[in-house]
Amino acid sequence: MHEGKFPYTNSLCFAFPGVGSQYSGMSKELYEQYSIVRETFEEASDTLHMDMRQLCFDREEEEKLHKLEYSKPALVCSGIACYRVFAEETGLQPAATMGYSLGEYTALCCAGVISFKDTLEIVHKRALIINETTAGTEGTMAWVINLDCRKVEEICSEALSEGIVIYVSAVDAPAKTSISGTMASIQKVASRLEDSGGMVIPIPMSGPFHSLFMKEAADLLRGILDQYSFSKPRWEVVANWNALPYPDEIGSIKDNLSLQLIHPVRWRNSIEYLLTAGIDSVVELGPKTVLTYLTAINTDRLKSYSVDKPADVVTVRQALLLEQNDYLRVLKHSLAAVAATKNHNADMTNYVSAVSEPYQQIKGLYHDCNHQQRELTTPQIHDVLRTVNSILTAKGLPEDERIRRMRKVLCYKSLVY
Repeated sequence: MHEGKFPYTNSLCFAFPGVGSQYSGMSKELYEQYSIVRETFEEASDTLHMDMRQLCFDREEEEKLHKLEYSKPALVCSGIACYRVFAEETGLQPAATMGYSLGEYTALCCAGVISFKDTLEIVHKRALIINETTAGTEGTMAWVINLDCRKVEEICSEALSEGIVIYVSAVDAPAKTSISGTMASIQKVASRLEDSGGMVIPIPMSGPFHSLFMKEAADLLRGILDQYSFSKPRWEVVANWNALPYPDEIGSIKDNLSLQLIHPVRWRNSIEYLLTAGIDSVVELGPKTVLTYLTAINTDRLKSYSVDKPADVVTVRQALLLEQNDYLRVLKHSLAAVAATKNHNADMTNYVSAVSEPYQQIKGLYHDCNHQQRELTTPQIHDVLRTVNSILTAKGLPEDERIRRMRKVLCYKSLVY
C-alpha cells in the first residue's frame, strides 16, 4: 500500500480520450489481469443495464460501440478502469487531469467531482440529447490540417460575418483544427481554406459538435446536470472550452459542462496551460494514443505516455517511478547538487551542522554502496532526499531553483513510499 509521495517529484497530468478512440477489445487485457477492472465493468453494467463487457469486447458489437449512446459510457468505463489500475499499481496521483470532449467527464470523475455512477448516467443522457437535437440538422464536421489554427479561425470568422454559418470546433495543434457547419457551408469555406494552403478532410461524425449548433443540447444538458450532486475537485481539472481549471463553485462546474458543448475544444491552449502550471508529463489513460500524439505535436517540453494495456502499466511505471536500481544514481546526483550549489549562508556554525556534516554522511553512504555493493532501501533514499532538500535550503537556494534541482536529483521521477 502506498502511503505518500516525496515532494518536488514529477508533476503529472492524466488525460482521457474522447469519442473516436473506442475500439472493439479495448480494456480486454486489463480486464483479464486486474480485478479492479472487472469490478468497474460490473458497476457500469449494473448502472446502465447494459453488458459493458460484451459491448467493449465482442466484435459483433462493434457497430453498436460506435453509436454515441454506447461509445460514451464505454469510454468512461474504460478510462476509469485504466485510471484505477494505474493508481493502484503506481501509487501516483496527478497534479491535474483533463480530457478531450467526452474525456472531460472521466477527468472530473477521477478528480472526485462526479461519482462514477452519476458520470455514466450523465454521459449516456448527454448522448441521447445530442442524438435527438442533431437528428433534424444537416450539420457535420471536418478537419483542417497544414494551416495555422489562427488563420483557420480568421477565415471562419470572416465567413460567419458574411452569413456563412461555420464555426471552429476544436483547436488541437498549431496546424490541426476542426470546423463545424452544414455540408454546404463547409464546402464554401473549404475552398478558402485550401486556397490558403490547408487540407480539409470530412469527419464521419453525427453532428456539428462544439459549436452554436449545439445550443439546444447545451440547454437541455444544463437541466439534467441540476439533477446530480457535484463536489469540489481534488486537483485541477482543465476545461476544454477555456483551457483553465474548473472552479470550486458547483454552479460554475455545471456551467462549464454546458458551455463545453457550444465552444471549441481548445486542446492546444490546454497544453499551454499545463506548461505554465509546471506539469512535466502527460499520461493518457484509456484506449489508443490520440492524446499522446497531440501532446507531442504541441510541445517537446512535456513527456507523454499512454496506458491502454497491462504492458503499458509496467513501461510507464518504470519511466515515472524511482526503482531500487535508480537509487545509487540518485545518491550520486544528490552529491553533485550539493557541491554545485553556491552557498549564501554566512553563519558558519550553522553551515557546518546543516550543510557540511550531512553532506559527509551522504558521501559516506555513497562510498559504502558503490564500493561494497550495498543496496539502498526506500526509507534510506527518502532520508537522503529530505537531507539534500534541507542542505539546499540551508545554503539559501531560492525555492524555485531548489525545486528544479530536487527534480533533477530525482531523475525527473517520483518516489512513492
